[in-house]
Amino acid sequence: MSVANLPISSSPQFRKDVSDNTITAVDPSVFSASRFRGEIEGFCKLLNAPFSASATEEVLKTYGRLFNDSPVGWRVTSKGSILNYRSFQMKSVDTITIAIKANHIKPSPLTDLMQAWTMAINGAQQVCDFSASTGLEKIWLLLGHTRQIGDVLDLDFVPNSIRRHLPEFKKHGLDRIRTLAVDWRSGTINIYWRAPGPLDKKQADGLLAMAGCEPIDEAEVKEIARYSSAKDGSFAFAVTLSLETGDIGRSGFYATKLLREDLPVISDERVRFFLDHAPDYDREELITIAWGFGKGGKKYMKAEKGYCGNFMDTVKEMMVADPNI
Repeated sequence: MSVANLPISSSPQFRKDVSDNTITAVDPSVFSASRFRGEIEGFCKLLNAPFSASATEEVLKTYGRLFNDSPVGWRVTSKGSILNYRSFQMKSVDTITIAIKANHIKPSPLTDLMQAWTMAINGAQQVCDFSASTGLEKIWLLLGHTRQIGDVLDLDFVPNSIRRHLPEFKKHGLDRIRTLAVDWRSGTINIYWRAPGPLDKKQADGLLAMAGCEPIDEAEVKEIARYSSAKDGSFAFAVTLSLETGDIGRSGFYATKLLREDLPVISDERVRFFLDHAPDYDREELITIAWGFGKGGKKYMKAEKGYCGNFMDTVKEMMVADPNI
């Protein structure tokens, strides 16, 4: 693939300061809507990802202020062609009400649950995840720091489809929840833990079995453990479950703050291309890799990368309260 047509520039943009007729540099890490419009369309073409100009404009019209002073990042997976992006504002914004008023989503048990969690968990913050082709896709709930499982899942308003898994979660040592998310299109909930580690084969097999996934080999477990372990040995683990049925359909392990010169094995060409060519204006590169698993031996990889707003600075700020993220 060629990147010749992708409008990426490492040089600063400039603006004219009319007060004294001088030219001053603009920090390129600051979000620019006009730059973003061109780059997301161009990057979608390079990735052969679906793109909608109207969906992108609707996102910028509805949520634009969230991008202006927030880190923004990209994401792809090896299981589909979609390019995703998200704003990561570190302040309290009721994005669900914004989305409902804009008719992007409708009130539902999912919206009620997320709003109830937001009200019940002091310091919880909603952030949005978008698709380049359809607009709003997920809303994440950042919990500020890890929370005990009972303070998140064992609450009166949490439906039994989720609460019935509490004994199994606890059996596997999943007692510290870091983040929640809802996917509006699939009607699913994502729960992200700091799991006790370092990860070993027996633990990995048990965690994956909750989602009906097949065991993985020792070499893959060691690869995941090497990249996902935090300072205390814990690691990020997540499950995806249906709000309606409670069925756990997928699980995954996450490795954050990775160095480009020391990445895990990435066999998928599209994911490698994404990491090599995603537009990025941050001072310090932020890369996250995830290993996803589904029923019947299904596997996929996910990659995330910062775009602008100095994403790594925000992660470092979060680490002050929770060093092991």
